[in-house]
Amino acid sequence: MNSVDLTGRMAYDPELKYSPNGTPYCNFSIAVDRPYKHDEVDFIDCVAFNKPAENIAQYFAKGDGIETSGSLQTSSYEKDGKKYKSVKVMITQWGFPKSKKSQQSSSQEPQNRSEWDSLGDEINVNGSTDDGIPF
Repeated sequence: MNSVDLTGRMAYDPELKYSPNGTPYCNFSIAVDRPYKHDEVDFIDCVAFNKPAENIAQYFAKGDGIETSGSLQTSSYEKDGKKYKSVKVMITQWGFPKSKKSQQSSSQEPQNRSEWDSLGDEINVNGSTDDGIPF
């Protein structure tokens, strides 16, 4: 099973671009603390397509916390006669991590399922799409 769940902070502002056929995609990197070593951070390259890409670019900026799910994709390329390999996480779902402040004041959160559903329709909280990845 190829599944990746990441919780971290945006390392830089997401870059929303469009492919030649008009498909939106967003490149970004997530800074993730290493377990048991709080002074070490890994920077994980990610890409999202379609509605998740647009939403991530709209709702997140450098330093913001983010939760993501997706899968690893490897690719290789040649540049200046040297072979390179890259690994990216293909994001299919995303969300806002709960902060300590929001956990303490839960009165501001929607109280029932229909309120949560309408919030999800408004901003597409989980970033899922029926379109799938365009390749």
